Amino acid sequence: MASLSFIIGIIGNIISILVFASPMYYKLANGIEIQVKSMKLVAIFDVGFLGAVIAVTLLAIHGSLRFTFVGILCAALTIGMYAAPLAVMRIVIKTASVEYMPFFLSFFLFLNAGVWSVYAFLVKDFFVGVSFLIFF
Repeated sequence: MASLSFIIGIIGNIISILVFASPMYYKLANGIEIQVKSMKLVAIFDVGFLGAVIAVTLLAIHGSLRFTFVGILCAALTIGMYAAPLAVMRIVIKTASVEYMPFFLSFFLFLNAGVWSVYAFLVKDFFVGVSFLIFF
């Protein structure tokens, strides 16, 4: 039988994939053609950044410093991901309307943060926990 942390981790990964794929679903649902140029840029940045991080961590950083470097980098990127939708809050406050604040994105980000917070608590991982507890 799988441990609770493993099951929570799987649920967290599924929700995370859905959160990150939501822009694609949004474009498809609204009948907007996905532009090839935009997709190429996303692929280049995603693959390029991931490749650079992997290369630096494997070739230049060793020992426990590697764990710390990757943990801080992932925590910073996760905090940025959760902070980005807050930019819309200025518009929401200014217009006194929530039409610019997508409910389902907000709901699934909240759900995602909750699941990963539970996971961080179960496995006692500070880097995962600090990223998601800031959301709350």
